[in-house]
Amino acid sequence: MNVATLHEPTQVSTTVGIKLLPFRVRSGRLELLHSPSQPGSMLAVFPPDPYEELDEAVTRLGSEILSGDGYPVQLRVSGSPVSGLTAVYVYLVRPSIPGKPSGQPVPGFSWRDIRRIPLPDDDRAVVDAAIEALAAEIEHSAAGFRMVGEEFTVSELRHVHEAVLRVSLDPSNFRKRVCRLVKEGRLVELPTRRPTATRPARLYRMT
Repeated sequence: MNVATLHEPTQVSTTVGIKLLPFRVRSGRLELLHSPSQPGSMLAVFPPDPYEELDEAVTRLGSEILSGDGYPVQLRVSGSPVSGLTAVYVYLVRPSIPGKPSGQPVPGFSWRDIRRIPLPDDDRAVVDAAIEALAAEIEHSAAGFRMVGEEFTVSELRHVHEAVLRVSLDPSNFRKRVCRLVKEGRLVELPTRRPTATRPARLYRMT
């Protein structure tokens, strides 16, 4: 999904805006953090600091809005130095750590099921493009692992894939896929287990 970057400091003569789409998976749903009070749009646009790289600006803005961490993924940059540039970022948010309080969004922002929010047409086109790009990448990149905890179960990772792809995945086949990633050295199985209502679940993390 990284299609363009701006590594040089922002010039004073160029207007740059960051359109931020924080995504998370919760209760089997893909959710978007949005601001229904935004004038003309529910997707907030923020200016970066003049000498701040875009990825750094998105990480800072996401942390300020969410009171927590996420992972920035650039979707696209549109416009021109003359008319102004808009960088669209998906911000992948991990779930809160069990037993620790989760960060709360700043006032005016709320989490909603991403496919049920009544967005203006222009906003919906941006969100749909972001979902499509994330779905294309989730099978072949680390995107899915950015939306589970640093330590996760097979079920938690499968639920992320199902929420993004909007499909039901066979649990046995998905577990085999995770086992292949362990054999390839991309994941490691941890010696600890997570208690569940039935039996302790195996935990994994990225290498």
